[in-house]
Amino acid sequence: MKKFYSLLATVCAIATVNAQTVLYDNGPLVNNPGMGFNGADISSLHDGLNTYGNNASHTIGYFIADDFTVPPGATWNIDSVALYTYQTGSGISSTITELYAYILDKDPSDPTATIIAGDSVLNIIADTFWSGIYRTNSTNWASVDRPIMRVSGGLLASLTAGTYWLVWSIDGTSASGPWCPPINFPVVTITGNAKQFVPATGLWQSVIDTATAGAADDAPQGFPFQLIQDASSGIANYSSDLSISFYPNPVQTTAQITLQGTALNLSQNPVTFIVTDITGREVAQINNITANQFEFKRGSLKNGTYIYKLVQGEKQLKTGRFNIQN
Repeated sequence: MKKFYSLLATVCAIATVNAQTVLYDNGPLVNNPGMGFNGADISSLHDGLNTYGNNASHTIGYFIADDFTVPPGATWNIDSVALYTYQTGSGISSTITELYAYILDKDPSDPTATIIAGDSVLNIIADTFWSGIYRTNSTNWASVDRPIMRVSGGLLASLTAGTYWLVWSIDGTSASGPWCPPINFPVVTITGNAKQFVPATGLWQSVIDTATAGAADDAPQGFPFQLIQDASSGIANYSSDLSISFYPNPVQTTAQITLQGTALNLSQNPVTFIVTDITGREVAQINNITANQFEFKRGSLKNGTYIYKLVQGEKQLKTGRFNIQN
């Protein structure tokens, strides 16, 4: 079942909004559009399902993971990820303050799974707001107890064809959850093969809605998320053989940056090193780089997480993330 919806999402999800390209959409949330309080959209339980959402609290140690597939012949250059969550009783002003996300090369329950982008300890949140959707039970569509928030953050990855797993965890200022609502179709109850890390057991387990009708109707679940590319970043212009050594990371005062790549030709085509904070605001720039090795000095930049971009002419060659820490 999941493979069908993954293929459907892959075919339908390439859309550009506000200079961003949605490379992949893992599935819908709304099954009753416009039927909620003040005309809001509704993601309601149906057909015996009884789980509003699954715990994703980073403070407690919960993580959620779901898979996606880059189709043959494609390369996806990802800038950020968008996820959906709620804290019961929050109101429509988002209480979400933290987002942690990373990408694995295989099922997280596999002990050989390797992180290929992101990590579990850096808060990457860049934006959060009410999605216009309420999560409700099957009868009380007017309920406003569970307003679903969209939360996004920077997650940089260049992925070739294959199947990967997105793993995430969230925190907010309320004591509830945060909870992540599953994919929701109008009738279909089996929506994916997601997994949840349960700190009490220290194990990954399948996310299954234990439907009220009994075990025969239990429904494995998936979770909505989007993988996004900034359409203006030129990330599709990555140099395939370029590698960057950035040391030390975290940076205290100065980092040494070394470039290696056969197509650089720096003497005739200098590069520019641009640094932004996680919201995309440019905070530093080094121009006219003609040597394969140069220094980055933190100057007055505060402790935190930053993104670097290496640009040559109109092409962005490489991007990455580093920390500044005293």
